[in-house]
Amino acid sequence: MTTMKIISAQIKEDLLTYLNKRIVKVNECIFRDTELFDSSILDSFELISLVCYIEDKYHIALKHEDITVKNFSSVDSIFSTIDDYFDHD
Repeated sequence: MTTMKIISAQIKEDLLTYLNKRIVKVNECIFRDTELFDSSILDSFELISLVCYIEDKYHIALKHEDITVKNFSSVDSIFSTIDDYFDHD
């Protein structure tokens, strides 16, 4: 496994851990493809908390146009959105 794949897996796992600890109700579990808005797991307030967490954790500043329901609909879509902010050299 390449370093980037390891880092990608770690980021996805970190996002899952954050969401499962902070947001999910008892007896629920979020997976990488769980629809966060359609399942009412994320709402506008939780989205802001998640964006702040991501920006603080990964030292990035998300552009307003990247903070959309589509881009934050699942852990996989969140990762795809924030992956563009990392230097892949």
